[in-house]
Amino acid sequence: MKSGKQTDWQGLFQKLISKHEKRRHPLTYKSWYELVVKIVLAAQSTDDRVNQVSVELFKAYPSIRTMAAAKPEDLYQYISSIRGFMKKSRWIVQICQELQQHTDPPLNIKELTKLPGIGRKTANFIIGELGGKMEGIVVDLHAARIGQRLGFSKTGKPEEVENKIMKLVPQENWRDVGLSMTFLGRETCRPTDPSCPECIFMDACQYHLKSDNIK
Repeated sequence: MKSGKQTDWQGLFQKLISKHEKRRHPLTYKSWYELVVKIVLAAQSTDDRVNQVSVELFKAYPSIRTMAAAKPEDLYQYISSIRGFMKKSRWIVQICQELQQHTDPPLNIKELTKLPGIGRKTANFIIGELGGKMEGIVVDLHAARIGQRLGFSKTGKPEEVENKIMKLVPQENWRDVGLSMTFLGRETCRPTDPSCPECIFMDACQYHLKSDNIK
């Protein structure tokens, strides 16, 4: 990128969204109950692994009320291969106990983050998947890495990257931009050996523009 040239970040993000807008997140679910359980399980685990173990879990506990009636240790046999499964079992049962009388979960960050095991990132994800009004952007480890490489944050802190992107992208695109950055980080802007020539942001990326990264 030439010195003094202003980057059209909104245009670049729109190109990224257009590339991925027809794709769905790989974490599959049939109801909001399954979504909430799976997003708790997915922290520090892979979506594929969560999809696999949850098949038997939901056979045993097909509804939020059956899960609310369970003891945390009852879940161990189904999710023991998930990192942090003991605390996650406790969180899942507590969440289901709190929400079992609800037709729908609360779709705002303030209420969702009151639930055990639900942080800002996962709250944003739930709101986006269930069609609520986005209050922020899902910045997972992939999006945080991309944000740091683009120069949005020196440390790659999710909140810094999120705040920067929220200023560059219209609110109606917040859901799609988070998901699109996840796909970009998994497939192109990988932790090692990123495929810079395939990246929409290549000419504006501080990581790529460093002389030792240009091939």
